[in-house]
Amino acid sequence: MTITICDVAPRDGLQNDPKTLEPAVRAELVNRLAGAGVKRIEVGSFVNPAKVPQMAGPE
Repeated sequence: MTITICDVAPRDGLQNDPKTLEPAVRAELVNRLAGAGVKRIEVGSFVNPAKVPQMAGPE
């Protein structure tokens, strides 16, 4: 049996935070998670930034 851990903090966690982080700061979080050995990371969602401004700029 294989278990895969997928970190969703950059997506689920940050979109629920009232503070909006710049894309470069979010990218740094993802890079640090990868550097810590996390193999699978959900980094963002493509949603209307007017509805979820925390997810703006994932490209």
